[in-house]
Amino acid sequence: MNKKVFSSLFFVLLVIVFTGTAFAKEKAPGPGQQIKPLNEQLITLNYRDMDIRHAFSALAMEFKLNIVMSRDIQGTITLHLFGLTLEDAMSTIAMAGGFDYKKTEDLYYIYKATEKEKTPVPVPVETFMKVFHASFVDVTTAKTTLDAVPGLNPVEVHASTKTIVVNDTLDNIQKVEKVLSFLDAVPKQVLIEAKILKVTLNDDMKFGVDWKAIMTDGIIQTSGLSTAVLPGTTSGTEFITGPSTSPASGTGGFANFVAGMGSTSQIAMAIDLLKTKVKVDIVATPKILAIHGEKAKVQVGGKFGYNVTTTIDGITSGSVEFIDTGTILEITPYIDEQNNILLNVKPEINSAGLVSGTPVVVSTAVATSLLTKDGETVFLAGLIETTDTKTKHGIPILGDLPILSYLFSRTEDTKEKKELVILITAKIIQNNLLPSQKP
Repeated sequence: MNKKVFSSLFFVLLVIVFTGTAFAKEKAPGPGQQIKPLNEQLITLNYRDMDIRHAFSALAMEFKLNIVMSRDIQGTITLHLFGLTLEDAMSTIAMAGGFDYKKTEDLYYIYKATEKEKTPVPVPVETFMKVFHASFVDVTTAKTTLDAVPGLNPVEVHASTKTIVVNDTLDNIQKVEKVLSFLDAVPKQVLIEAKILKVTLNDDMKFGVDWKAIMTDGIIQTSGLSTAVLPGTTSGTEFITGPSTSPASGTGGFANFVAGMGSTSQIAMAIDLLKTKVKVDIVATPKILAIHGEKAKVQVGGKFGYNVTTTIDGITSGSVEFIDTGTILEITPYIDEQNNILLNVKPEINSAGLVSGTPVVVSTAVATSLLTKDGETVFLAGLIETTDTKTKHGIPILGDLPILSYLFSRTEDTKEKKELVILITAKIIQNNLLPSQKP
C-alpha cells in the first residue's frame, strides 16, 4: 500500500476514534435523558490537509449517512469547526473544496455545479394593475415625477380622464400611491387684494416719490436708476383740448425702483400723507384668488389692434392681432409650511402705436420676488410713466388756415410724469372643501 494513502487512512481513523469518543460522551444519555435527533446535535471537527473524500467518508461512517460523491470531487481541505449541526458541517466542507451538495430524503449528493446550475432561476414577479384618478395635479407632470423614481415600471396616463394606470408589484404600487398623495394634495389658495395707484409727480419729484422719507417705520429697499424708452413712438392716445391735437408720445422708466413691506396701517398712513402733497389716483382695486404656484393676472387697460396681411400661394388673407396695453400685473404666489408667502410679481405698463404701419410697443416692466407673511401688505413703486403732449389752441377756421394759423393759433407742449404704485395684501385661504366638493 502507498505510504501516503496509509498515512491518510490512519489519520482518518484517529479522527473517527477521537470524535467518536466525544460523540459517545455527548450522545450517551444520562438517567432520564433522551438522545437528541441527529439534526440537533452539535459536532466539532479539526481537519488539516485532509483529502476531502476521506473527510466525507469519515462523517458517513460515524453518523451512518448515505453520501454519494461524483468523480470530480478531489482536493485537500483544512478547517476547524466548533459546535455546528451536521447540515452546516456538510455545507461548510463542500464549500471549502469548491463543491456543492444537496440532500434528497436520506441521500447526500456531493457534486461540482456547472455554470448553468449556479445561475439562479429567476422567480416570476407577480404584478397588479391599479388605476389612480387625479383631482388636482396634471397627469403629465405626475408621470414625469413617477418615471424618475428608481425601480418603478413606466406608468400610462390619460389626460382626458385624468387617470394614471400603474402595472407593477404591490410594493411599487404602494410607492406610487404615496407619491401621488403628495402630488395630488388640495392646493393652497391665496386671496390677493391689490390696489393700483398712479401718483402725479411735481417738479420736486423728478426721480419719483421719496418713500424712505414717507414710510419711516416700514422696510424699504431701492434699486438704481434705469430707463425703458423707445424713441419715436406714440402712445396711440389723443388728448383733445382745442380744435386739434397731435398724438402724445409715451416713455417709461424706473427711478429708484422701490419694494417694501409693512402693516396695512403703516402703508395707509404713507399714502394719506402723499395725498396732501400730490395728486393720487386709484386706478383699480382688484381682488383675485390665486393657487400655489399658479400665475394670476390683472390688466387695467385695453387691447391695441392692428391689421395683419398674410399671402400664401398667391392667396391673401387678413386678420387682426391685439397687444395688451395699460397696466398689467402678474403675481405667482408660493406658500411654505410656516405659511410664509413668496410673491413673484411682475408689474408692467404697456402702450402701443403704429410707426410706418408697424406696431411698436413701449413697455415699462420689472420682475421681483417679495417674501411676506399671511395678511401683511407689500408695495412696489418707482415705475414712472412720462407723457409728452402737443396741444394746439386757436380760433376755429382761422387757426386751421395754412398761413393765418401762425397768427390765430398756438401749440402748447406739456409733459406729465406719473409713478405707478402697487399695494398687495396676500391672505391664505384655509382649505374648506368637503369630500363631496372635490373634483
